Amino acid sequence: PVDPVDIGLDSGPCGDAGWGAVSAPEGTLHVSGDEPSHQLDASLVADGSMTHPFRNLADLEAHLAASAEVGETAIALWPGEHTLQPDSAQALAQAGLPVQSCGPETTRLKPAEAGEGPVLTLSGGAHLTLDGFSLSGRPGHPAILVEDASTLTLSNSSVSNDLSAAVILGRSGATLDLYNVEVVGGATGIWT
Repeated sequence: PVDPVDIGLDSGPCGDAGWGAVSAPEGTLHVSGDEPSHQLDASLVADGSMTHPFRNLADLEAHLAASAEVGETAIALWPGEHTLQPDSAQALAQAGLPVQSCGPETTRLKPAEAGEGPVLTLSGGAHLTLDGFSLSGRPGHPAILVEDASTLTLSNSSVSNDLSAAVILGRSGATLDLYNVEVVGGATGIWT
């Protein structure tokens, strides 16, 4: 187990991989996720630093909404599952920071329990960069929807869906930049 307060530049949350795809841990906003060994003690204030990471994406989103300007260079999601609310991707895109992780084997994006539609939706010209995640779609909906002149850059990731919908759907001027992405299942895989 790794206690977040014991994290340092030489000992990241990614086990033997140290910091994984997190390129600059000191200048990054950190989210510990649901991994029990990475939870910050309840008596400590989570400020998003590498030793006091936010407890979940909702805490990060609240911080981003309250901050006039973000001085960090990236967002790091630690190993475990991270729950995306329907508007989470838009909130992450608004920050303008790449979202990095330890890798798709350990860091999973999952949809909120309630709700319908894609796990990740970008619209209105939003730009989001994700590196090192796995996510699976919901039946009848694409796992990822990018539309309305929005751009998704996705690398070192795995995206899957059942056979009832596309895995990744880009429409209405969407740009998809995919690098080393495993696409599994789906009625059409990637559909533009």
